[in-house]
Amino acid sequence: NTINGLNIAEAKGLIYINTTSQLLALSATDGKTIKWKYAPSFGGPGQVPPVVSGNIVYDLFFGEGLYAFNATTGQQLWSANLSFFNAFDSVPAVADGLVFVHATDGQRREGIFAVSAQSGVQVWQRMIGSTAQPSNNITSPAEADGTVYTLAANGTLYALDAHTGAVQWSYATGIATSSQTTYVSPLVQGGIVIFGAYQNGAAANQSGGVFAVSIASHKLAWQQPISLGFNSTFYAAGNTVIVNGPQQTEAHDLTTGHQQWALQNQALYPATVAGTTLYGFYSDFGGQGIAAYSVSGRGLWQFKPSFPDASQTISSLTPELVVDQGNMYFGYFDGMSKDWLIYDYDISGFPAA
Repeated sequence: NTINGLNIAEAKGLIYINTTSQLLALSATDGKTIKWKYAPSFGGPGQVPPVVSGNIVYDLFFGEGLYAFNATTGQQLWSANLSFFNAFDSVPAVADGLVFVHATDGQRREGIFAVSAQSGVQVWQRMIGSTAQPSNNITSPAEADGTVYTLAANGTLYALDAHTGAVQWSYATGIATSSQTTYVSPLVQGGIVIFGAYQNGAAANQSGGVFAVSIASHKLAWQQPISLGFNSTFYAAGNTVIVNGPQQTEAHDLTTGHQQWALQNQALYPATVAGTTLYGFYSDFGGQGIAAYSVSGRGLWQFKPSFPDASQTISSLTPELVVDQGNMYFGYFDGMSKDWLIYDYDISGFPAA
């Protein structure tokens, strides 16, 4: 099985993993003991990690909908069929007693659904447009202060009332979906919504990049013409926004967009931010390994883990790298055994920012 997504529930001692066919809950102590699992009768988990909130695991399954499980026992609590929207490539957001899902019918229509986090009853749904061609670049919603922010495949950022689904305002980038378009999920920090809309292709046709829109004015605060890839991600810490992906790791001022720092000749991918420390895998002329930087760009440490198959590269890693309570978890494909392995490194003794 291919590992689609990995997530950790704090203090529960379990690792939750989506494979191509099932959701697994493994012991975080040994990584081998299966505490519980769920395999749907049709389809499999979406290509995103499950979400853990409180003692509930929320997960999306192709062709079936949104499911909720007791995080400890695996008991299915409820399921919600989201109409004809059955293609899920975005991570659900949980806030204010609701679960928000950005979904598509796999063709040209997409919408936002809000269901009760406790019962699975649908509270509202909002169509957010259609595209000229099918889009597989579906972003994940973000919720802040009673508003849900989501980026549609027509290049428009929508701000929706979290309790009713009513459109509060929108901002159009003009970057419409195509085979060359990349969208990056919204991030809300300090009264600003950061998101990505980038049109790739020949140099003369490249446009867009990273957008920052003021929540108060609904207007563009700044824009940076940064090349974005399908797996690009944004992180925020204080007044710093980190733009991260397979090709670049750089930091920008949240208010002005000015670049604060950028890693030279390397990028951290996959990566994650915990507190004020950025962790990730690097690949440069000196080899490959794991490194940690402060969000101010100061290098803290790096080391090179030993993998069973030395010929494997960072591209063999899962897109998720999780740091939790002094442990670093990631998935790795062993080309020798043809198995997916989960690694747990103790980094509690390593310096953090």
